[in-house]
Amino acid sequence: MLSPLERLVACELQASPRGSVASMAAKIGEPQHVVRAVFDRLMRSGALKVTAIVDPSAFGRPLVIGFRITVAGGRDSTLKSLLTHPEFHWLAVVDDATTLLATANFADVHELQRFTEEVIRQTPGVRETSLQAYLEFEPVPYFFYADFPPVRVPRPSIDRVRSAKLDEFDVRLLKQFQQDARISYAMAGERVGLSLSATRQRVLTLVDSGTLRFHVLPDPFVIGFHAAVMVSIKTTGPIAQIREVLSRLPGATFFSETTGDYGFILEFFAEDSDAFEKAVEIIIQTPGVLDIRTDLYRQIVRDTGTWSP
Repeated sequence: MLSPLERLVACELQASPRGSVASMAAKIGEPQHVVRAVFDRLMRSGALKVTAIVDPSAFGRPLVIGFRITVAGGRDSTLKSLLTHPEFHWLAVVDDATTLLATANFADVHELQRFTEEVIRQTPGVRETSLQAYLEFEPVPYFFYADFPPVRVPRPSIDRVRSAKLDEFDVRLLKQFQQDARISYAMAGERVGLSLSATRQRVLTLVDSGTLRFHVLPDPFVIGFHAAVMVSIKTTGPIAQIREVLSRLPGATFFSETTGDYGFILEFFAEDSDAFEKAVEIIIQTPGVLDIRTDLYRQIVRDTGTWSP
């Protein structure tokens, strides 16, 4: 588990994913070299990763799909085959050892159909597959420290994101930040051929529209959590109220409305079995929740931290 100082650094990083080590040290009240050592250790171990989440419509691939793949026989060989396809930006093995969960994005339903038929269903060992479309993709900053107020990022309007007008410089900048979310404005601008001021203004516009969001992604297994869980939730009643409650669940890291019988997907991490049971109880008792299905991750085998190619 994270030490108290590591949690404080993680919280400051959540509050400002691109903030400098000097500013984090000033807020925490520790020497800069101490905070630098903690920051470097968290990044190097993979406990935390700062990512730039780009709306996939910016790259012409707005269809985000979640796959549930049931395998028979040699799961490892099937998994190895699926991992050769870069379309998957996230893939996990479920605790039952026969189910794989994955997400990918596509330009349109025709590309999705071809991928499903020609790639997934033709992969040796795949017995059954089902899918659902994610209608939004809302990373929820993890609540690292009980004495530190949780960071909540306003959910951008889908209409604002879809209506954002991007040119080739915007797209090139987005790719730079996907490669390194903490790259300096000066370096990013130099690589795409823009001045420092022009780069900063463009990035602020992209963030304001919701096209670009910076996020701190914890690795639950490196940090030492007891459980990492995806919960599929069947609901009725006012969606906005259900979203408000579930997106603030302690330990939540991702939340999305989806198509299909289970209209919401929620991911959360639990530090121990008591935290897991409390989280499930909160979900079940939320007004409007009819039924849930829980999938415990045995292993997250790919997590690019992005929703775009």
